Amino acid sequence: MSTTCQEHPRSFFGQADEAYFRGRLWPCGALVRWFRERVMFSVLSINAVVLRPFKAFALLLLFLALAPLGLADDSDTITIIMPVYNRLAMLPGSIETVLNQTHQNWKLILIDDASDDGTRERIEEWTEQDSRIQLVVKPENGGSARARNLGMEFVMSRYVAFLDSDDLWHPVKLQTQLAEMKKANSAMSYTSYTLIDQRGVETTDPIIPSSQVRARALLGNNEVVLSIVMLDLA
Repeated sequence: MSTTCQEHPRSFFGQADEAYFRGRLWPCGALVRWFRERVMFSVLSINAVVLRPFKAFALLLLFLALAPLGLADDSDTITIIMPVYNRLAMLPGSIETVLNQTHQNWKLILIDDASDDGTRERIEEWTEQDSRIQLVVKPENGGSARARNLGMEFVMSRYVAFLDSDDLWHPVKLQTQLAEMKKANSAMSYTSYTLIDQRGVETTDPIIPSSQVRARALLGNNEVVLSIVMLDLA
């Protein structure tokens, strides 16, 4: 089953986990963003397999030295993390719902988890058509959780959302969720959602998660799926 996220936000009032590169931008922030987005993306998506260990280690040291100087972007940019593995048939629908968002200030990071069905090549076409879409390629399959963690290493925005490669978003999802988070000053929020079949037909009424969640509950019957979650890392 897939999910389609509705425009009914719920906010969780609490502290977010320690974020990557959080804080204000220093003057050299643009340089750091360029380094992370251009050089590091190149290392992971193109040269990861062929780089010599010393060169890769040197790039990593340079990255770590510069990273604290260029911290999280304070604008309304929302970075969307999407792990992908052999989703050639369903991925276009998911990306289309991102492109159709009323909030257009976003960046989509797709982490290809060693797909072998042409998914990577299709994503590369999207990256050429829209500079907001970026690709990270893993040489070996490691599962969606590891792929998301890898994607988080490239987040330079204050806000982060997650979307699975077989899920769909309501067109105003990002806009509504961002506005409600700002109003409530919440570190995390989530929306309602509906289960759909492979044809996109809704199979349930909207599922509205509880307004309060606890970590222990998330380990059991978790009704807060990742595709409905947005984080504020500030």
